[in-house]
Amino acid sequence: MMILDDQLPEPGEAEAIYMTVMLQGDHKCELAFPADDLPLMGDLLRQLLAEPGEGENASKLFKLPIDGGRTAMYVPRSSVVGIMTDPPLPLEEILHGQQQPPPLVIESQYVLVDNFLTVKEYQQLLDWVLANQSDLQSPMKLSNTVSSPQWQTTFINRVQAVIPFVLSHLDISSFPLGEITASLLPNPIPNDKGQRTNNIVITFVYYLYREPKSFTGGELRIYDSQVVNNQCVVADSYQVVEPRGNRAVFFFSSYDSMMQPIGSPEQNLISTCFVINGGIEMDS
Repeated sequence: MMILDDQLPEPGEAEAIYMTVMLQGDHKCELAFPADDLPLMGDLLRQLLAEPGEGENASKLFKLPIDGGRTAMYVPRSSVVGIMTDPPLPLEEILHGQQQPPPLVIESQYVLVDNFLTVKEYQQLLDWVLANQSDLQSPMKLSNTVSSPQWQTTFINRVQAVIPFVLSHLDISSFPLGEITASLLPNPIPNDKGQRTNNIVITFVYYLYREPKSFTGGELRIYDSQVVNNQCVVADSYQVVEPRGNRAVFFFSSYDSMMQPIGSPEQNLISTCFVINGGIEMDS
């Protein structure tokens, strides 16, 4: 028995794939598909490659469109014994789908500034932190006012001074500066999902600790981005910044970041690593 779809386009009328599906009992069905519509062809070909009775496929039906899709014939998957196509088809592409290119990964950009403060300024800051460790059980916000400790004013002024250098190396234009926020963290926040809902443009992290180094962890992971379905999302890959005393790292606040947990065998603040975490805002 031969089932012929009388709606088959004439050769040259449209780009089409002509298929003859050969069924058990010497039956066959002639079909035509648009050249860019391959799901059913892939299903048929996979059935031919399957072992008899393999999986759930043996009990399912194929829907074969006839008369331009206005009519359909349903046949058991196991009844398909062969397929002939004109023109020949790229089997790998149909069976496995077109191989998608890997997502475009965009490496995170950051700027390291070692020796951020002078030796004297760094020592003054470290001495103050160690002398006031009993008061540093929670984050302390820095300020730049006449009543602020000198080290806070010095630190924020230093951030302001390096902004042109940072923007240049991040390859972004200068922008009207808003507030510079900063907090001294005795227990650094382990992760940051990116500050995308405010005016912060640049995030910075600054390390300070007493030498010799006696803690573990503290590495900062700055996650890369990748383009998926025309959208920029967080990638699995990341850049690693090693903790170093008097080191500051600046990066876009839209990046996700995570700091590895800091551990100290002595279990006290003197032996740990302190972090100043902050942001540079755009004036709105």
